[in-house]
Amino acid sequence: MDLGHSASSQFAAFAPMFANWSSLMHAEAADGRLSAIVSEKLRASEYELDALRASLVLDNPEERHQLRQLNIGGGLIEWKR
Repeated sequence: MDLGHSASSQFAAFAPMFANWSSLMHAEAADGRLSAIVSEKLRASEYELDALRASLVLDNPEERHQLRQLNIGGGLIEWKR
């Protein structure tokens, strides 16, 4: 997906938030579970992302959808409207 220079530079300010969320999502202990500390940090990270009030704009700029939740990690982009 090519976001273009403008969109990429605008996303740069938010990229660390999504990188933090992604790293916490994959921070499993040896038993495959998240520790209590990581779980709490993940919860805080999710609250921070949910507060972004992101919107999805498709090919038609008039087709804008407000998102309740947006997650970006690796090659995965997931949203809920």
